[in-house]
Amino acid sequence: MEKLNLIYCGNPILAKPSEEITVIDNEIKELALEMHKTMRKEGGIGLAAPQIGINKRLCVIECPENKKSYTLTLINPQIKSFFGEKVPFEEGCLSVPGITARVIRPSGIILNALDINGENITINTDGLLARVIQHEVDHLDGILFTEQLEKEEYFMVERRLKKLIKKTKKELNILTGRKAN
Repeated sequence: MEKLNLIYCGNPILAKPSEEITVIDNEIKELALEMHKTMRKEGGIGLAAPQIGINKRLCVIECPENKKSYTLTLINPQIKSFFGEKVPFEEGCLSVPGITARVIRPSGIILNALDINGENITINTDGLLARVIQHEVDHLDGILFTEQLEKEEYFMVERRLKKLIKKTKKELNILTGRKAN
């Protein structure tokens, strides 16, 4: 498989809902493995397929929490319910480099998904793992964390975000041969 490249904020791929995976074949398994490698190389704790330009409902997570570490490959994940208080927490994103902001999310979730072997799994969790899963499922639904910000929080990052979007669109125009707007 060729090297995976990150897609950045401003690329329309990130705003598109992802397609369900109907067959978990060797190609999907290899993609998940490469996504884990890319995520580690880039210093992330979660990565969704749209972030590498692939419109599939697949995400990988390597989340350290409470002296444990969770390594997950989630196929077609669906959050079934939320629980606990809504809490603010500083989030960042590999597709939105250099920008972090406080996002308010429910502290806990119950999630259904398939694992890399096609087995149904249910995850009932809270804390950082619940937050990372919510962030990655948002990617699969075409939503960036910056769209989840309260007004005041958005205003704090708006200028840098617009600059990143402009840079990404300019690079996309160069790649496609289109004239920049």
